[in-house]
Amino acid sequence: MSYILKATDLTVNYGEKVALDHINLEIGGGEFICLLGSNGAGKSTFINAITGLQKMSHGSIIYNEDYLSNKKQPFASLGFSAQTSVMDYYTTVWDNVILGVNLAGKMGKEANELCRAALNVLGLTSKKDMLVESLSGGQLQRVQIARAIAHKPDIYILDEPTVGLDAESSEKFLNYLKKESESGKTVIISSHDIQLLEMFSDKIIFISNGQLVYYGSLVEFINNSESEIVVTFNSDLTTDQLYWLQNYKFSVDRIDKSSCKFIVPKKTTLLTIIHDLTPLFEIKDISRQENHLRESYLNRVRGDLK
Repeated sequence: MSYILKATDLTVNYGEKVALDHINLEIGGGEFICLLGSNGAGKSTFINAITGLQKMSHGSIIYNEDYLSNKKQPFASLGFSAQTSVMDYYTTVWDNVILGVNLAGKMGKEANELCRAALNVLGLTSKKDMLVESLSGGQLQRVQIARAIAHKPDIYILDEPTVGLDAESSEKFLNYLKKESESGKTVIISSHDIQLLEMFSDKIIFISNGQLVYYGSLVEFINNSESEIVVTFNSDLTTDQLYWLQNYKFSVDRIDKSSCKFIVPKKTTLLTIIHDLTPLFEIKDISRQENHLRESYLNRVRGDLK
């Protein structure tokens, strides 16, 4: 087996609602995966299912023990941080983080060293003796993440870990995860901070309405997505022109009174747009925008909503 995690026909139902619909995928060791999807698409359900917190209605989840360093206690090979806060509020930061290490079966000097390292990664060293209940929301989030990663798991599964973190803390943390990935660890992270994740992710899991829409490389996800062409006209758009644009074969978003953004298939040329517009419009400028993950994701979501 070459995978570290395999989902086969993974299905989760909430009554009559299908939250996950027969999802099949294999995740390899050393991959840094960004989990994308709108609110309610099934991302958290997917994460909860693969960590065993959500009962499956059908299907299976298999972890390849060949990749797990703790075969006697497989769950200790996971580093999981939930979207909701889960910690002991009447203890210190240190006590919360070292508890995660101890539950993974690591004690004594090794546990202390791992705890100190995790606190350093999340910028919590100076707050290690503070009571958790006295911390701010962002600091609480950092404590929860530190507890999830302190035992140096084989698989990091993190649901919205950057919520509440400032830009510097988020980037420092993701840099740490990238190094872990490069050393052979697997990272699965769900986040709305798409621009930041683009800097670190290798692969994309895109879930929409409970279905696996895309699983593959980030580069292919971007390159195979629709692209954006921005057109600026010589004058403000008239009522007739706006009506024509509303009924155009491609999606059009108005930027301002005299410019629009066209969402077009990747292979659509600028000449095609010019040819279509020339009879009714005077074009001042036209350019294709460079594709990035955020735009590629939003264009795909827009397509799913049509």
